[in-house]
Amino acid sequence: MSRYDWKRFWCPRNASVDLSDGGYLSDPDTTWGQAANPDLVTSTAIADTPCLILLGGPGIGKTTTMEQELERVRPSDAGNEIQTLWIDVGNCANVRGFLDELSENSTFRDWRAGSSLLRLYLDGLDESVVWSGNITRALVGCLSDCPRERLWLRIICRTAQWLDEMEQELKQLWAEELVKVYELAPLRRQDVVNACGANGLDSIAFQRDLRAVAAVPFAIRPITLDLLIRLYKNKGRLPSSSVELYLEGCRQLCEEPVEAHRISGRSGDHTPEQRMTVATRIAATTALCKRHAVWTGQDLAWFMHKSWRS
Repeated sequence: MSRYDWKRFWCPRNASVDLSDGGYLSDPDTTWGQAANPDLVTSTAIADTPCLILLGGPGIGKTTTMEQELERVRPSDAGNEIQTLWIDVGNCANVRGFLDELSENSTFRDWRAGSSLLRLYLDGLDESVVWSGNITRALVGCLSDCPRERLWLRIICRTAQWLDEMEQELKQLWAEELVKVYELAPLRRQDVVNACGANGLDSIAFQRDLRAVAAVPFAIRPITLDLLIRLYKNKGRLPSSSVELYLEGCRQLCEEPVEAHRISGRSGDHTPEQRMTVATRIAATTALCKRHAVWTGQDLAWFMHKSWRS
């Protein structure tokens, strides 16, 4: 995903987001946008919250936003006895691997034994093969005897995969008011204009094409905005219909395995055409069955049968 100098905003989980600026996020930096989106905050505004749960849909830019925030605070941290540890949980093979990655890390050990503050970022919990109640118990167990008054924990996860069990456990570790949950808001019109400028595109013409094929909902998410910009740069225009745009976008996404899966060797050997076929069948099944997700774990009926038999 491309990186731009965007100012991103976070929304408290139970608050609403206003998209009345032609489908874009109503800009909180303007008078009207501030009135329309009074609850939105920047990363800086919530930086001192001891425990932050940062959620959002796939491709909304959670990791990139927090990486940029980390780059912003790192220079001042260096002179204020603040250490930083970033762990990509999605690359851990199992719970034991996650615990080793955390507890055996030299930064973590030095922090526990010293007097400094620690910014601990846990990213990709939703992409981890160990994402279950087990990791909740592992994390809580590891942090339970740590000096939490010197810890700033940031957990980055997809909204649909976040476990309420972990949230409740974290509220037991900290006081409930010290645990905050936010979701990353979509992009503003100005963000799309900035991305166009960075890619040498005419932002007015680009936005006109977006409106013509009803593609603004794609443009307010960084991952699909990147896709739209690539299509526009390659052909000098966007596809002429929403259906054509959607199909072309799906084809391109099938050519790009998730980076975490590529690194961990879980991207598979399927061709883009095979991925497209599988994705089409899953989409059709979920649409016809009125479901929003697919369970890929052990069959529950089989598990209960085996447990009963034993």
